[in-house]
Amino acid sequence: LLLLVHLAMALTWEGIWALIGRLWREARWARGVPALAALAFWLAALPSPRPERLAEARGQTRGQARDIVLITLDTFRADLYPDYTPTLVELSERGRRYTQAVTTAPLTAPAHASMLSGLEVREHGLLANGRQLKVGSVVEDLHAAGYTTGAFLGAQVLDRHTGLGAGFDHYDDRWGLVQRMDWHPLISWLALEGRGHQRAGVKVIERALSWRSEQHGPTFTWIHLYDAHAPYGQPLGHGPTAEEIEGAREADQTALSRRDGMQSLVEFLNSARPNEQTLRYRAGGRYVDHLVGTVFDGLSGQELVVVVGDHGESLTEHDYDFNHGRRLYEPSLHVPLLVLHPELQAETVEALAGVTQVADWLRWGAGVGEQPSALTQLRVYTTGQQAHGTAIRPRDRRLEHTRAAALRLDGAKLLLHPDRASGQWFDLRVDPWELDPQPVPEVLLDELEELRAMVSDKPAGLDEEQRRRLEALGYVE
Repeated sequence: LLLLVHLAMALTWEGIWALIGRLWREARWARGVPALAALAFWLAALPSPRPERLAEARGQTRGQARDIVLITLDTFRADLYPDYTPTLVELSERGRRYTQAVTTAPLTAPAHASMLSGLEVREHGLLANGRQLKVGSVVEDLHAAGYTTGAFLGAQVLDRHTGLGAGFDHYDDRWGLVQRMDWHPLISWLALEGRGHQRAGVKVIERALSWRSEQHGPTFTWIHLYDAHAPYGQPLGHGPTAEEIEGAREADQTALSRRDGMQSLVEFLNSARPNEQTLRYRAGGRYVDHLVGTVFDGLSGQELVVVVGDHGESLTEHDYDFNHGRRLYEPSLHVPLLVLHPELQAETVEALAGVTQVADWLRWGAGVGEQPSALTQLRVYTTGQQAHGTAIRPRDRRLEHTRAAALRLDGAKLLLHPDRASGQWFDLRVDPWELDPQPVPEVLLDELEELRAMVSDKPAGLDEEQRRRLEALGYVE
């Protein structure tokens, strides 16, 4: 009965065959044989899940249209390149790398909505994690152009409730009722590796490449890798060595011994071992870089591939410890962006770029659009939402329910944070760490007023279901 309940709630050919494989591999004959018999009955009665349009598209040969692959790296700072990203370094020698690429929001769902819509946050309406996209996306254009489209996600924060699944033939976000019922061991087992609120990158890639190999026409595959996100783990074979961890802990202990007074101790503990945490985050970035190499091992080299970060992570810069979402400084906004295509020459582009350009690259790869135009500016917005963790020191609790906005220009930034009502201007070419704010130039006063309007218009809050899903992932508002 539980098996049939599972099939009824997650009835896909992929899920059925995965369950058959699990029954077979684990040789659970006493329970497996009756289950296999039940599955045979279900398979005989099920209609084909493939509509005629898709069958026609899959009948095309790969040579008629190039496959497209989008790889998004969650919580991936641009300055991990090059020391922790040997794969991206190698790929940059074959593609176009943007050194000044910026996200539209330091939050996962809004940033991905900008990638797929080509719009800034206030334009597409998905203002924070847990909310919904208000416009269409490039995926629908690819679908109409005959592409079979599949998305493979590393975290529930991008599930179909966001509206990002529009246009996808297969949206791999298996975080439904069965996963929420995993208090029962049998149901937990039936849910397979898709249970929980996030999935290991190696599983995401395995599922994506398997799906892609089964298609017969041009495909668009989106692969989302969440492994660099907090809490920072210890990726097998890619984590820091025992000696590195011991050295970081000694450095943290030395810093602690030099602090005076209880307040300093509280602040230090709140930063949660800064040297060790930074070491572990960078190890996670190195592991994600390795996963990108795994994806490329499964490609032919004839595809259009876009590799892009959705946002970065603050590693104690500006008193914001190991988190993202509330502040709009460069550690949270500056992301890697790399485009590979057989017709693109390898080059490094130092002009301003943004995640909004991803949609144009995808259209261009499908032959239904032009290459992205150069950016002159990009507006950034955040609702003040953030993931759980060590971030926001006690003295900064006033920022928890505020919004911020920024205007990113080529080599400069106009920033309006709630604790800086007059706005700040940074020349990033001479002050890349944003330590020396300057008065706002008179020619940008109108833009500053636009930023004030953005932060004064408070969006509607989350409903209880949205809040529950976000809290399960550790996001708070």
